Formats: sequence, structure tokens, C-alpha cells
Amino acid sequence: MADEHNPDDLPRFLDPFTDFGFKTLFLQPKNLDLVINLINAVFESIGEPKIMSARIVNGEHTGFDSTKKRVVQDLECITERNATIIVEVQQAREVDFVERMGFYGMRAAIVQTKRGEKHYSLVPVFVVCLMNFIYRKDHPGVVHVAETLFRDSSRPFIPTPRYVLVEVPKFHKAEEDLRTSLEGWIWSMGNMGRIKEIPNVLKKEPIFEHLYHEAELGNFSADEQKRYLKNLEENRQVKYALEYVLQQAKIDVDAARAEAKETVETAKKEIAEAFAVAVAEAVAEAVAEAVAEAVVEAKVGGKAEGKAEGKAELVAEMLQNGADWTTISKLTGITQESFDQMKGQMKN
Repeated sequence: MADEHNPDDLPRFLDPFTDFGFKTLFLQPKNLDLVINLINAVFESIGEPKIMSARIVNGEHTGFDSTKKRVVQDLECITERNATIIVEVQQAREVDFVERMGFYGMRAAIVQTKRGEKHYSLVPVFVVCLMNFIYRKDHPGVVHVAETLFRDSSRPFIPTPRYVLVEVPKFHKAEEDLRTSLEGWIWSMGNMGRIKEIPNVLKKEPIFEHLYHEAELGNFSADEQKRYLKNLEENRQVKYALEYVLQQAKIDVDAARAEAKETVETAKKEIAEAFAVAVAEAVAEAVAEAVAEAVVEAKVGGKAEGKAEGKAELVAEMLQNGADWTTISKLTGITQESFDQMKGQMKN
């Protein structure tokens, strides 16, 4: 069990991707400066103005009526300009991840309107999702902004809500190379649950000193430590189960691909063999027809030549016996020209 571990093996800092860690670090009124600094680091990277203050509100909402689902968000805060910012932490990808983020954003926009109002004047809504998995494998960036745009111009159609996705596992900078507040936050989100010492580069920033002080497990009671370690173990089990499912799915996909490839190769071989047989049969048939035609032509030619020779002999014999042209023509069908030629040859 977790509470039986050697103290030296226990983590020093909370993992913010656990439910216990996130709520402890970001849902406490004393840690509002952490929330504002995190949001501003993200906003600065996407060109949004910084917020000066905010208040944390209850992230749990009932449905619009008794038949609608209750909504539970990780963190919702309202800025001094009444903008709504929802911060979600996602440990692993779920089937309805995108739909849920879309619902959170749309709901926050819808609840701004009041009955009887003629016009819809919506203040900005942002859904910031810190993800411990890679969602966009088609793009190398760590921070992504999604919104409703016109296809032909990329111009915004509906200005709110907007979605900011931060893919923490894509961030690979070493701790000594951290330069910006956002880099410090992303690095800490991905690593603070397994390190023993605060990186020197982050010790220079008061906000990170505060973050790591609040995250130090030794500052919590034995009961709180036990709850956290149980939560951490549950997260690991979910992660291992998901990795197993993904691994099995990959094995199944690879097996299906191999089987499909084998089927295609077999089909190609059968088609090639059938084509070769068809070509051979067609060639044999063509050769046989050509030979037959040659034989027929030879025979016909031979007969015609033999027939001409026989007719010449008959004409010669009739001439010797004193037959005239009229009689020979009727009996042989020979033309006058041929008759004269044969008669001349006999005189020579």
C-alpha cells in the first residue's frame, strides 16, 4: 500500500494532474495569485490581454431544468471585466473530451443572457485545458487556440467561447533552458510530481516559490498525505489501464494490417496467375488461328494453281484435235485473251 512506502520513495511535491493536487493548488483562496499567474502566462502566449484580478466561483452547476445534467468543472473564475475563464485539467483523453469542452464553453456563454433582454452582448469566455496527453499529433506546437471561424477567410464568426489547449507532454525543454513564465508552468505541470528539488531557474521567481511551497507533501497532515497517495495510485492505475488498452488496440490494428496485406498479396498473385493463363490462352488461340489460315490459304492456292494447269492442258489437247474457239470457250470458260496466249505458245 502507498502508506507502507519508504519515506525516501515518496514524492516531495503534489502532482497537479491529480484531483487532490489541482484542487489544493488552485481552488484555495490563498492561492488566487497562482491562478492569475497561470492564466496570464497562457494569455500572453496567445496575444490576449492580462487579467489583473479574478474571483474563483463554484465550478458545479445544476442543469437548466430538472431533466438536464449537472456540470462539474475543475476551476471557473471571473475577471474584473466579467470575462469567464474555465480551467480544466485532463489526465487522459476521453471519448467525449472535445464535446465536454465545447459544452462548458457554450454553457458559460449562454448563462450570461437574462430573460427579457433584446440583444445578446456577450463577454469573453475562455476554456483553458491543461492536458497530460497529446491531442494534436498533426501539429508540433504546445499551445493551440480553437474558435468558430469563417472557412474562406479564417475571420471569427462567433467571438466567444474560445478554447485554449495546452499539451504538456509535447514540452521537452530542460529545466536550465526555461525562459518564460509559461515554460516554467508547463514544465512544472509535467514534472513537479516526480522531482525532489525545485529547479534553480524557478527559485528566482516568487510565484514558483509559492507554487512549490504549497505543493510540498510534507506540509500536509498524515491523513491528507494518505488521501493524496491513494489519489495518485488511482491515477496511475487509470493510466496503466489506458496504456494497456491502447497497446492492445495497436496490436489488433497491426494484426489486421498484416492480414490485409497478406490478403492483398495473395489476391495480386492470383490475379497475376489468372492474367498469365488468360494471356497464354489468347496467344495460343491466335497462333492456332494464324496457322489454320495459312494452311487454308496454301491449300486454296494449290488447288487454284493445279486447276489452272489442268485447264491449260485441256485447251492444248482440244486445239490439237481441231476444236475451234467457240467450242473451247463453252467447255472451259477460258477468255479470248487467254486462248490467244495459249495458242501462240503452242505455235512456238
